[in-house]
Amino acid sequence: MKRRFIQSLLVTSIALTLAACGSSGSSETKPVVVENKPVENKPVENKPVENKPVENKPVEEKISLIIETPDGAKIDLSDKALGKISGEKTAYGELTGQHNEYSFYGLWKGNDGSSVLHYQGIEATDIPMSGKATYTGDAVWVSGLVGAASTGLLNMAIGSQIPGGNLVGKFLGIPSGFDVAGKVRHSGKTTLNVDFGQKTVDGSITFSVLNGDEFRRDITLQKTKLDGSKFSGKASVLFNDGGTYEGALYGKGAPEAAGRVHFKDRADLDVVFGGKRSSVK
Repeated sequence: MKRRFIQSLLVTSIALTLAACGSSGSSETKPVVVENKPVENKPVENKPVENKPVENKPVEEKISLIIETPDGAKIDLSDKALGKISGEKTAYGELTGQHNEYSFYGLWKGNDGSSVLHYQGIEATDIPMSGKATYTGDAVWVSGLVGAASTGLLNMAIGSQIPGGNLVGKFLGIPSGFDVAGKVRHSGKTTLNVDFGQKTVDGSITFSVLNGDEFRRDITLQKTKLDGSKFSGKASVLFNDGGTYEGALYGKGAPEAAGRVHFKDRADLDVVFGGKRSSVK
């Protein structure tokens, strides 16, 4: 009986031991699961860099026209406003004329009474190959009636020796006892016609006493050839067809013109002239 109890106790002990071991071995320890959510790699939106075009404003070209006068003065017209230049003083005289963007035409008068007509400019480029255009402007010259007799007769009329003389003088802007000889005038009307296709030039310079141009004769610029940017031909006035003229076109696209008229032994008829171009048609 005792033996059976011991066996039973042993069996029970072994069973408990095995149960304990089995329980220990099969005990499931659930791991703590850390949920690693994948990091959402959103694509970086690469916005294109807006490359705004740099506005390259054209550099304003400084037109450099330097006039050298007979007394050695050098006048830089780039420092002068466009338009009429009147009485620009130099060492021994003064300069009067027209300053356009690409050209100049005018007259230097010395303190001793001498005078020199002058024109110059920036050589024309991109000259039209076809079409026609008209250049309009004015002229500059040394005024004066030739001879004391002419001056005396007009003075006599203005001085009321002839009825209405004072009124005539006032209407024309001429004072009594005047002496117009040797004064610089800047007026008249220049018309220069250029045919780019046929390469010809002609025109006229007209005057009106009602506009203060005195009793000057109109000048005809007879048709001549345009050679590149330059031209030269014959000029005439009433009773005198012995004149010549010369000149040139100036600036990009030839927007301006200037030149000179000369009559041999008749300096009182000489002028410089110029103008700006209309549209080419």
